[in-house]
Amino acid sequence: MRGRSVLGVIVLLVLIAGLAALLASRRGGGAGGEATTATTGAPSPVSPGGWPRPSTVVIVLEVPANGTVIWYRESLHYSPNGYSYIKSHWLAYASNLSARLKGVYASRGAEVSGVEVIGLDYNHTVEASFTVTNKAWVSNGEATADFLWFLDAWGLDFIESHFRESRSGLSWSGSINGTRVSIVILVPPQPGPYRAWGEPYGHCHGHIWWSANRSNTP
Repeated sequence: MRGRSVLGVIVLLVLIAGLAALLASRRGGGAGGEATTATTGAPSPVSPGGWPRPSTVVIVLEVPANGTVIWYRESLHYSPNGYSYIKSHWLAYASNLSARLKGVYASRGAEVSGVEVIGLDYNHTVEASFTVTNKAWVSNGEATADFLWFLDAWGLDFIESHFRESRSGLSWSGSINGTRVSIVILVPPQPGPYRAWGEPYGHCHGHIWWSANRSNTP
């Protein structure tokens, strides 16, 4: 996986974008991708099962250029007191989070491997990561990534939940069960945004596709 410095930059950009969207919606701007929802199926971040609730969750799912795996990276930001409690029960917390992440997504058909959970003491953050090996593929030069296993758990939909469309993928920010959640889907960049039902690159309710034969540099 890529260096954690890259993840740090992505997290910062997502938080800034989420705050801007929130302010815009409060001014009546109605920015797409900003919503409030509730779900009982999502993993530990919004169903903590007795653990402290994070103030912010940032999730980045990335499909590399070869289009055959999905990298999942999650950052859970806690209050100092909440993080201190977690660290004092670290083995139990890390085991619980790892099992819930794997269990929730595997129950929806994802083959999850290499789950890793680490604590970053300097900013009271827990980071979890893993690889999904069976939800992205290339056939006849066309790459497809299936995100239904993820979206279903969080009660989301690329179209119905108004994910923001960009040249490098899709994104969403909102409140889920009272927790601020930002999601970024990164796929190979294209000349224009990934539009709903677009060709040769685009998305539907739970899949993203693009041509695996063209250069990834717009």
